[in-house]
Amino acid sequence: MHVGMAAVFQNPHKGTTDREVYRNELRLADLAEPLGFESIWGVEHHFTDYTMCPDVLQFLTYMAGRTKTVQLGSMVLVLPWHDPLRAAEQIVLLDHMSQGRLILGLGRGTGKVEFDGFRFYMGNARQQFKEAAEAIIGALETGVMEYHGEFVDQPRVELHPQPFTSFKDRIYSATVSPESAEIMARLGTGVLIVPQKPWHLVREETEVYRQTYRASIGEVCEEPEPVPDAGEDGGGEAGEIGQHPALEVADGGLVDLRRCGVHEPPPRLVGHGYGWRVAVRLPWGGAGADLPAR
Repeated sequence: MHVGMAAVFQNPHKGTTDREVYRNELRLADLAEPLGFESIWGVEHHFTDYTMCPDVLQFLTYMAGRTKTVQLGSMVLVLPWHDPLRAAEQIVLLDHMSQGRLILGLGRGTGKVEFDGFRFYMGNARQQFKEAAEAIIGALETGVMEYHGEFVDQPRVELHPQPFTSFKDRIYSATVSPESAEIMARLGTGVLIVPQKPWHLVREETEVYRQTYRASIGEVCEEPEPVPDAGEDGGGEAGEIGQHPALEVADGGLVDLRRCGVHEPPPRLVGHGYGWRVAVRLPWGGAGADLPAR
């Protein structure tokens, strides 16, 4: 199990100043590595106090300079709001600066207020995401971007610096709908799910993803073994959690299902304030598989 924390920079009801929010969140992020967290995650949102991080790659670049070993995750970079070529360059640069520590999460965006603010039509977001993701993923593997689609029309250019290393098994996509899940499966990425629906719906949509992935990619996912029971010495909640390879965070956590589907979550796992998240990767290459080595 891989456990990380997220800085989300929320200021609901303007309970304090935005400056104080940033001061506190950056201080928490600085604690992640010395406290043993394996990754630091940032999100992208605009124009409200719901989450005040308009540039997730900039935040992660800042954290790259303040850390040595912790991995750095985007949840997510919202592709319809970015030029794909510039995004690819920024991704590659961050990966060089962090010595290959980036975990790249991509998404299409679901906030109308944000699309309106950027003057983009939200109805095009799904296709824009698909084209941008295909262009970026291809460029990150080859060092060259060329793509001709309905929304992305990019002549051939080389990326410099060239990609630090392959992004294979380091790219994830956020999905909140069956349609999105199908797109992610065909792209061959892993899946980021923020559980905001009843779990039976999450399981159904994940099964669509698994079936589509198998049809598109041809890989077969092994069923993951349960996480060893963490409650043998402590009992109580730890024991409940230890029985489940998928976790739920009470304040809305990140559950990384990758390619293996959802198992029933435990009744609860108390988060440590709104700024903390739990990321879980279910192994698909055999028991004990972990996030990609740096």
